[in-house]
Amino acid sequence: MLAAGPLTAASDHAALSAARAQYEAGRLDEAEHAFEKLAASEARNAEASFYRGEIALLRNNPDKAVKFFEQAVNAAPDVSPYHHRLGDAYGRAAQEASIFRALGLARKCLAAFKRAVELDPGNLDARYSLFTFYLGAPRIIGGGTGRAAAEAAAIKERDADRARVAFAALHVQQKQFDRARAELAEMRALDLASVRSDRVFLSDVQWTSAEVGWGEPARNHTWFDEKNPRGVVLLVHGRLYGKGLFAHSPSRYSFNLEGKWNIFSATVGLRDGAPEEGAAIFTVRGDGRELFRSAQLRVNASQRVRLEVSGIHELELLTEPGSQDNASSWAIWAEPRLRR
Repeated sequence: MLAAGPLTAASDHAALSAARAQYEAGRLDEAEHAFEKLAASEARNAEASFYRGEIALLRNNPDKAVKFFEQAVNAAPDVSPYHHRLGDAYGRAAQEASIFRALGLARKCLAAFKRAVELDPGNLDARYSLFTFYLGAPRIIGGGTGRAAAEAAAIKERDADRARVAFAALHVQQKQFDRARAELAEMRALDLASVRSDRVFLSDVQWTSAEVGWGEPARNHTWFDEKNPRGVVLLVHGRLYGKGLFAHSPSRYSFNLEGKWNIFSATVGLRDGAPEEGAAIFTVRGDGRELFRSAQLRVNASQRVRLEVSGIHELELLTEPGSQDNASSWAIWAEPRLRR
């Protein structure tokens, strides 16, 4: 009996790791089944509840996601990312609710974001979500440009480039397009060959070439101009991303890996707000060989990518329109990450 506890803990840890790997690989059916088994054996398994919430959001079921994220928060109330994603789920649910229920969900969304930041002031993803809430919400539920500007300033203390995107979004909302472009012009890209860490976002490094089908290539924000002032921030399938490449189809980004990286991962999809007729197909090529081709994706859908890229020198990220009309193919490579 004395050995049963450690053995069970080790078994649960292995099962959790395996379920997490299935999720990261995009095998959602297998991951969901594995997390369900973990939840059945341990009712207060916060991480299992958290991932069940993530899967529910990916399947466009925000009410179900709220239930699972609330379970995660109740089981582990001091974990900042759980509150952050609960806020995201409240926000998604509010979009589909009646006006009176939506107001209540919006307030819950704000409270969850604020709690995530209180628990971890360095959680930039939560701060970024709080900023976008303040920027987009009416004053009656806590929004306002003053609060948004204050949150952008708090982000600037921790990450200058992410703050530049936030301030650019604030300027665009105020129709100060030159100020927004000047803010983004201050962003600097790393030389990939000089990166010494074991991971890096491709949206933070210099590309060897880039072209997009509409607008201009853009790192960590969406392209905009006076006629197309939507967004600035990267929103894909209901999730806000701080890192990513704007890739309106047809597009191509090329990077020189020098054979020094092992894994490429990303989440791909169309920017939220794209017309329903829009679609895109995402392709990854390594040294001219196709490594990945996505399904045809439309708005409110996404697909995870995880590829072995060991020994590859030229990595290409391409998109093509999924229909004859490429005018609505607002594609995004969200969190395009390299790991050694």
